[in-house]
Amino acid sequence: MAKIIYLMGASGSGKDTLLNALKTQKINKKTPNGYKNTILVAHRYITRDASHQSENHISLSEEEFLFRKEAGLFMLDWYANGHFYGLGIEVKEWVSKGYDVIINGSRAHLQAAKEQLGEQLMAVCLTVSEDLLKERLIQRGRENAEQITQRLARAAQYAETLPSYTHFIDNEGNIESSVNKLMALIRLVSQSSKGERVVFEGM
Repeated sequence: MAKIIYLMGASGSGKDTLLNALKTQKINKKTPNGYKNTILVAHRYITRDASHQSENHISLSEEEFLFRKEAGLFMLDWYANGHFYGLGIEVKEWVSKGYDVIINGSRAHLQAAKEQLGEQLMAVCLTVSEDLLKERLIQRGRENAEQITQRLARAAQYAETLPSYTHFIDNEGNIESSVNKLMALIRLVSQSSKGERVVFEGM
């Protein structure tokens, strides 16, 4: 059964970098059973300007977003940080055709997504050390020192708040390594009927 990979991680853990890498990986080669090596990256629909953002999302006005929600065009949607977020119903169509789909998920809305999608959802969290996380936050230059300290404190508690069905990937190595870990994790979970938590540290 194809999976919807619900990707999470503290700010600075490298979610956008991993998603962008998946979009450019040359993994779309046909196998005898079809495109089994393909992970499709779903765009999020967000009521914020798409310019100057690291995420390649689809920008909607609040009016259009609410119209689409009322029309039942979102598989999942939520409100956070002053914006509406949505994932289109096209994701279910892709999964029904046998493609694994990865989405940029929200920790706060994971349980609601799990209740709706059930075993189809695979929760994955990226982890990095505090030192590396601090370095990344400083390099991107979005926050001052106090804000970075607050983010680090929240990140320290991030993994502890996630449910037992969450799998973890260490994202401290190069991006190719992280992509390989994710692919291996998907294969492992797809082959297992028990759904035990998996933690990928090496590789």
